[in-house]
Amino acid sequence: MPFRPLETSQPTATGPTPGFRPLTEPEPVFTPAPTPTIFDRAQGFSDGVNDIGGEFLKGVGKGAASTLKGIDTFARKIPGVGSFLNKVNPIKPDEEADRILTQPSNNAQAAGFTAEQIAEFLIPSAYITKAQKAAQGAVGASKILPKAAKPAASLFAKAGVEGAAAGVIRTAQTGDAGQGAEAGLYGGLLSAGTQLLGKAARGLGSKIQDSVIKPSIRDVKDGFNIKNVQKYDVGGSLNDTLTKTNRKMNDLSRELTEKLKAHPRARIDLNDIYDKTVERLGGEKAKLFGTSGRTDGALAELKDEIARFGEKSVDLVTANTVKRAAGTQGAWQYGIPDPSAAAREKVYDTFYNEMKVAIERASPGGVKEINRQLSDLIPIHNAVVRRIPVAERNNAIGLDDAIGLFMASQTPAAIPVVVTNKLMKSGKFGNMLSKVGTRGPVSERLFGK
Repeated sequence: MPFRPLETSQPTATGPTPGFRPLTEPEPVFTPAPTPTIFDRAQGFSDGVNDIGGEFLKGVGKGAASTLKGIDTFARKIPGVGSFLNKVNPIKPDEEADRILTQPSNNAQAAGFTAEQIAEFLIPSAYITKAQKAAQGAVGASKILPKAAKPAASLFAKAGVEGAAAGVIRTAQTGDAGQGAEAGLYGGLLSAGTQLLGKAARGLGSKIQDSVIKPSIRDVKDGFNIKNVQKYDVGGSLNDTLTKTNRKMNDLSRELTEKLKAHPRARIDLNDIYDKTVERLGGEKAKLFGTSGRTDGALAELKDEIARFGEKSVDLVTANTVKRAAGTQGAWQYGIPDPSAAAREKVYDTFYNEMKVAIERASPGGVKEINRQLSDLIPIHNAVVRRIPVAERNNAIGLDDAIGLFMASQTPAAIPVVVTNKLMKSGKFGNMLSKVGTRGPVSERLFGK
């Protein structure tokens, strides 16, 4: 078969010649991009965070630069100072440079700028708080102001210091005394408002704590004061208060032990305290009418407890432990529908109070403050014990058991407290409110007394 060449006729001016087959370009091959792995995505997220963080820090720097510029601007407005600075360091206005150095250019920088400016108000809080306390101290020591006017004067004194501080800081930030004065006015008014808010919060917290513990008339007579719950930071739920109070008292007992090493002769005669208890109850025969027989039985029980304890004369550390145990034993009987329990409560409460008086009289000068603190805490402990439902108490606990319990453990496990979840939360919330304005310089500055 003869060779026949492929027709590749060239196109003419009027179009391709018949039989012409144009050469086509090959279609491009599509290669899909690889699916990003979790590590790729994490890296991308990290890069994004780093970019935002970097811009945020730039904003912080611009905030600081803005304040430095404000200080310089204000200083140059002061007669004499301004002319001196203009001679020593003349600065030509450059709005573009100021914008780049002191003004944020995106949201991340704006956040950093704002954070830095706010921090300038908060950082000197420790010094401002000291100045506020000094101003309030001067009001308290004033002999010109009437006593009734001092609380309001103290509030305005603290607000005045806050206003002055806010004015100075804002003037430094802007270089404008007018803006500083405006900030000072608002700062003073805000301080007065937050003080009142803090006072209201603490009052509400104390009321909530009081409603949780529900101190009885007997608790108040024994020395219970709701202010001591906040003073010694033992607030919260009933369980929290019981645990914290026991820890505080054990810490104080250890401190007392150390201090009393120098006073070994300070001792308490338990039999003498028992005799005083009998004598005191003997003078209340009218009040004990109908229960005198049971009271005699409770006194005999107490005398037996002292005899089994072994020591008649004890040092002040042991005396305080016995006092705590007696108070707990008395509180343990509260609310039990049994005349014998009521008699036992009366006897042990009386013994507790006689111990309290004897310890205070026998305490040397160096330990009176510790005994006073223990006397503040024990009524709180006993008030909480009285709030424990009767069904949850072990009525068989004796004075010697309680003494051993206090000596052996910081948190007596034999005192189970069962309260509802609502009561737990309300106690914690009340404790939180009662601390408003007492935690750190910033808190004291804004909401403190």
